[in-house]
Amino acid sequence: PMPALMLQRTVPQQNNERQITQLQNELAECGVPVRLGLYKLKNFMIANGIWSISELDYGWRVEYQKALETELASNTIHEYLKAFDKIKRYSLKKQMRITANGRDVRPVYKNELLYLPYHPVESIASQFENAGRKQDFLWDFTIHTSEQLKRQVYSILHYILENAETMCSETNRTRLAGLRYLYQYCIAESIHDIEQIELHQAEKFCNVPTERLNAQKMASALNYCRYALFMQADEINWDANVWYLDRFQIQPERINESNEVKSLSFLEVTNKGNRDLMKKYARYSIGITNITIGVIRAELINIRKFLIYLNQTNVCTVASEQMNEYFRIQREKEVKPGTY
Repeated sequence: PMPALMLQRTVPQQNNERQITQLQNELAECGVPVRLGLYKLKNFMIANGIWSISELDYGWRVEYQKALETELASNTIHEYLKAFDKIKRYSLKKQMRITANGRDVRPVYKNELLYLPYHPVESIASQFENAGRKQDFLWDFTIHTSEQLKRQVYSILHYILENAETMCSETNRTRLAGLRYLYQYCIAESIHDIEQIELHQAEKFCNVPTERLNAQKMASALNYCRYALFMQADEINWDANVWYLDRFQIQPERINESNEVKSLSFLEVTNKGNRDLMKKYARYSIGITNITIGVIRAELINIRKFLIYLNQTNVCTVASEQMNEYFRIQREKEVKPGTY
């Protein structure tokens, strides 16, 4: 455990004068007024062996706040923390940017806390500089849960960040909040793979009471999370329970732009064996045939209805009598009072 930290401490002069001088110079470069606690922060860093502002992170911010609380009134601590944040952002700007094709390279996933105002990509961090509710921007990837789930959440989070013109928009705030709720829900329900969430699990998630999102927004957030994973996979994930057609390279003549099909869902088929067969047929239809996407969707809807009717019965075991009974039921549904 980390020992109790102090702002004011006599620092032994053990050949660290050079490090102290370098630290003083770094702090002086940041453009933060001395009145906002530069002396206190310098002593805090020295006492804890932090010799560069690049080493400051969210964990040290928490410890610095605890130390401030032992010395200062609560109404002044906020300004000192703002200075801490400004110094951290200054260090981010000084770091070398790694780009590819003109875009910042996404940092590698790590099992650690990710505080968005301190994101390694400065263009992302700057969007949260003046944001309120800063606790919403802390993502915990140290938590004991599925490694696959954490990597998926990390991937979705960055898809949101990288594709947003501004995080101030209500849409992106909703997506971030929805992802946080989904992360918490999956941990609580021991769900390891977001793309394998079942229909009943999705319905339960959408009806989780939250202070910020209603059921419709929760459903929209879940759909976007699935979309982000499907679009970013190195190879098409044919096992996903929802496919998004933006990922496929489909000839324009197979698409009806006035009634474009955005996704194909297999969630409603609860027998997993039947569902897998339906996915294989869909994959064949999309990849091998030249059938239009609208016709493929119509066929899949009819197949899905039949598989839902079968419930847990394996479709490969269905006899002609069951088929005839199903078609009889469908004909009766099609008969309307006006046709008598």
